[in-house]
Amino acid sequence: MMADEAKPEELKAALAYLYKTYFGDQQIEKEEIGRLPELLAGCSLFVDIGASLGMYTYFANKILSGARIYAIEADPDRFAELQQNCAKWEKEGLNQIKAVHAIAGDSRESARFFKTGTHISGGVFAISERADDYNVVEVPQVMLDDFYDPDRKAVVKIDVEGAEYRVLKGGAKFLADVHARFIVGIHSWGDRERGKTPMDLLRFLFSKQLNISKTSNHLTANYLFDHTENRRAALRWRYAKHAPLLFARQVYRGVLPKPLIRYVERTLNRMRKRKIESS
Repeated sequence: MMADEAKPEELKAALAYLYKTYFGDQQIEKEEIGRLPELLAGCSLFVDIGASLGMYTYFANKILSGARIYAIEADPDRFAELQQNCAKWEKEGLNQIKAVHAIAGDSRESARFFKTGTHISGGVFAISERADDYNVVEVPQVMLDDFYDPDRKAVVKIDVEGAEYRVLKGGAKFLADVHARFIVGIHSWGDRERGKTPMDLLRFLFSKQLNISKTSNHLTANYLFDHTENRRAALRWRYAKHAPLLFARQVYRGVLPKPLIRYVERTLNRMRKRKIESS
């Protein structure tokens, strides 16, 4: 169902909530942010895909010096905030920061983006159990390789609500670079528009001989992919270690009735929202 544009006061409240989750005491991905100095070691190019208001960009700017940082966000409401934030943070640090309003994918043709006008993230397709109302907007599209620089060691962070596969398909140069690392949020619903599941994503990254590990012990933690000299058998074991959880979450999405998933997820979201707003 398509929604009317969010009212200014509703959007303001949504952004205030997001600022709390990204920069407040109840910060999401707190352990991952704590590991950033290690994950960004030697990095001089950081690409933040699905930057939202710029949580990863902000902390990368604190850690890095003399680096290029690209913060890519498709949601026009969030991008307006991101652009202002990046201009401010660039003055406070020693890096070049560029905010890019675009979808990152495997094409350079403009594409549809489904935005919610709330704190719930949108994406390149609708996810009915997460939100009822979406506004569809046309957004420019870029490919990850548009930001490649062979002279810079890169870290790419990807959080794109299920469209991870298409982002990486647009990053052949990064994937072939033995110095590149990828911090990837793997979403259990996968790419519903393309029919790509989390298992498809793992098979693709395994074929590139990238090592897999988690960025923290949290159940919903991001995954780190980087190049390794391990033999294929050892690499297969690493993937076998992490695949069951991702597969179980994929099955949960595909087998349980959608109304039940909607109820569980929206209840958990309300509980978290109340906790953060009361902090």
